[in-house]
Amino acid sequence: APLSHEPRSQPPDPSGPAFVLAASGSTGAPKLLERSHRSFYHRLRWTWTTHPYRPDDVCCQKAHITTTHSIYELLEPLLAGHSVHILADDVVRSLERFWSTLHTIRCTRLLLVPSMFDASLTDRSLVSPPLNVLIFMGEAVSAHLASRAMQFAPENCAVFSIYGSTEASSALCANLRGARSDEAPALGHPMGDVEAHVLTSNGVPTEPGQVGHLWSGGTALFSGYVDDVEGTQLVLSTHPTLGTLYNTRDQVRVEPQGELYYRGRID
Repeated sequence: APLSHEPRSQPPDPSGPAFVLAASGSTGAPKLLERSHRSFYHRLRWTWTTHPYRPDDVCCQKAHITTTHSIYELLEPLLAGHSVHILADDVVRSLERFWSTLHTIRCTRLLLVPSMFDASLTDRSLVSPPLNVLIFMGEAVSAHLASRAMQFAPENCAVFSIYGSTEASSALCANLRGARSDEAPALGHPMGDVEAHVLTSNGVPTEPGQVGHLWSGGTALFSGYVDDVEGTQLVLSTHPTLGTLYNTRDQVRVEPQGELYYRGRID
């Protein structure tokens, strides 16, 4: 049947499902989870506001389509009116071909898992394509890796580290420019209207300098695990004053300025 161009009688529901993604499975049990349009748009709005696309930006999509990375790689630029180079799997599997392709297309925006960047650094002749924005996401960034990233990226390239499980979307962002060299970079500050709460085992906010349990809240939260009500209830809780929160199972230290530093998992 031909596509209809008739206007919608009602606007779409922002809380309705946008897509299903596979969680990374850091605990050994990856799950399918549902994200709403509102949850998804939170990250796009943050990107377009904090480091908007330039007219000459060149982007690429390399991650598997069922993962969070691919959604951002593909739809952030497309919905901002920019084209995207979709890289073949065999190109991505070869670090040499991957970086060669980025140079060929003159890629200016890149989202990387830290371990992929770390593996790439074994090639001492590796140089950066003409990047404007380099984002690390999916794993913690070590002090060593942050230092190497500053040496690798062009001087005018913005370098960020984004923290957040798939369930909590992109919760925290740190600017790696100027990060300390003697400690892993901070997880950063909440992105947009994301909520980050560091609580004691009694649900009370921790004092500066203390280590507590990180919970995420706000519109970035996922809607639930697919066909797993019990699993959803295990990670989403209702706090008496803070509302619905996601249990990240991460321990963090709170600095006086509000910076959060990762201190391990509780599971």
